Amino acid sequence: MAKLADRMKELREDHGLTRLDMAKRLGVNKSTITRYESGTMNPTIEMLLNIREIFGVTVDWITGADTNGEEKYIGAVRECIKNGISPDALSTTVSALSKAKGE
Repeated sequence: MAKLADRMKELREDHGLTRLDMAKRLGVNKSTITRYESGTMNPTIEMLLNIREIFGVTVDWITGADTNGEEKYIGAVRECIKNGISPDALSTTVSALSKAKGE
């Protein structure tokens, strides 16, 4: 099971952020991000909810409780919803891509 500290670093790096960038997005000091990533400090539940909203991941994923990988797609699904892409249109596109890859 992944640790919260590992997930925080992975999330930051996946978004191409420095610790300072991440701190600004979350409204905390850079040292707070360093402590999260080193495991010397854990985010409050309010901060976990904030991270969930800003980065489109689940609290289970952040804490390492859910490691199936599907939560990484939440951000993409939110973008589809925001851009008016229907579930049927998304499903059709995914099916077409799968067929094109030979799956």
